[in-house]
Amino acid sequence: MPVFTADTRKRGAASGNTVNIQSGTIGGSEESTLSGGYSEDGASDDNTVTITGGILSSLLSLYGGYSTTASSGNTLNLYTKGNTIENLGYFQTLNFYVPAGTSAGETMLEVTGTADVSNAVIRAGVEDTTKLNPGEVINLIHDANNPIVTDGTTYSMMSGKDTAMDAGFLERKVLIKKQDANTIVLYVPEDSTPALNPDTKLIPESREAAVGALKNAADLISKDAYDAASAAWEDHNVKDHFVPYAVIGGHNLRYETGSYVDANGLAANVGFVRRIDHKGHTDTVMPFLEYGRSNYTSHLDDGARGDGREHYTGAGLLLRRDLADGLYYEGALRAGYTKGDFHGIIAGAMTRYESGSPYLAAQAGLGKVYTRNRDTYDIYGKFFWSHLASDSASVVNQKGTTQYDFDSVNSYVTRLGMRWTRNFDQVRSLYAGIGWDYEFDNEARASYKAYSTPSPSMKGSSGFFELGWKSKIDDTHPWGVDVKATGWTGKEKGATYYVGIGHKF
Repeated sequence: MPVFTADTRKRGAASGNTVNIQSGTIGGSEESTLSGGYSEDGASDDNTVTITGGILSSLLSLYGGYSTTASSGNTLNLYTKGNTIENLGYFQTLNFYVPAGTSAGETMLEVTGTADVSNAVIRAGVEDTTKLNPGEVINLIHDANNPIVTDGTTYSMMSGKDTAMDAGFLERKVLIKKQDANTIVLYVPEDSTPALNPDTKLIPESREAAVGALKNAADLISKDAYDAASAAWEDHNVKDHFVPYAVIGGHNLRYETGSYVDANGLAANVGFVRRIDHKGHTDTVMPFLEYGRSNYTSHLDDGARGDGREHYTGAGLLLRRDLADGLYYEGALRAGYTKGDFHGIIAGAMTRYESGSPYLAAQAGLGKVYTRNRDTYDIYGKFFWSHLASDSASVVNQKGTTQYDFDSVNSYVTRLGMRWTRNFDQVRSLYAGIGWDYEFDNEARASYKAYSTPSPSMKGSSGFFELGWKSKIDDTHPWGVDVKATGWTGKEKGATYYVGIGHKF
């Protein structure tokens, strides 16, 4: 009978040896033995057999430290599944590293003869991508012909390797037990309480990126588009018609969500403006189209990351009334559709999905403009509401495809601000402003079955400082230009910038 061992002795100890099997075929068509140490009349202690690959013969006996006198401290490390051997014994520690992708009903070590693990410690660890549902088992050792000898055997899971996960990243604790006389198994209890992997917070963060883009669009129409439209209207000589205007801007922002989302993109607003003069006040009517797109990257504290793209297309209407004493109030309503995608690694699995939702947004503002010689001061307060409708998305990863549901997201923001403008002449001016935003809600929620992911939120304060330069339209300047940059700190960090263009007709 062939013996495959690091140390084979008829006399004396065969101890402290290591056998590593990585590939090849061990054994053959006749009975054989694989052991860490083999001694007929001496001790065989502290030997280790590690199997990470290869094929074991069904006629092979697998031993740790074979001895008729003393065998202790011998270890088996098994990393492969689907093994069949004849006999198993002389191990005092057996470590089963269940490979990734192992499914319920599979077996790591099938024994056709005798399996003796008496007084041994059996430990098991699973990768979090192992597929195992409540009531299902994975066989560690199975002997269909004889009872497994387990007198004094103890069982435990390896720390950090005791969780199985399904395609939706729902994690369940895995336990180990002797199921019957012939089987030692891993299992998930029927009454187990699962939880979603914390990395699933990346999934709804794409919705925060979408809402952030819609808030940028609100900023654009609230101040920049109105300023561009006003410049286009001045001295246009077409009193009863609408005048076109166009604004384009960009952003490089970080949204603090408990983790954070970095977003870079652009926004455009094009439309028409008409002003109607009345006794004591002037009304402004601005129908417009809006479009924006951005790339985003989500980062969690544990290093997990997701990337994606968002874009929106919509239309709206802004109405404003300016009183003769400098007081003004305004309101706007916008609606459209936003669409995006996500790809990233969640719990070690490459994951992707696409989603799309209608949006509705409204805003209102009240302010007053004071004039002092060449300077004007605009003090204002505004309220912004953005609503992103609910959605469902097919989330795809290597474990399969499943459905996640997204709740609707509502953003409520108040703003207090002031802008100072220095008018150098009838055409050129420099302006600067400061402001404070407070977000009251804006929590993005996602769920899989009855389980909710951690929810990112933008609730909190942000401050900004803006600086811009403007060239107005007059008889000798048919084009008007407005250029501005804004720096942000707080829940939003980074910068936004824009260019407005108007033309006299």
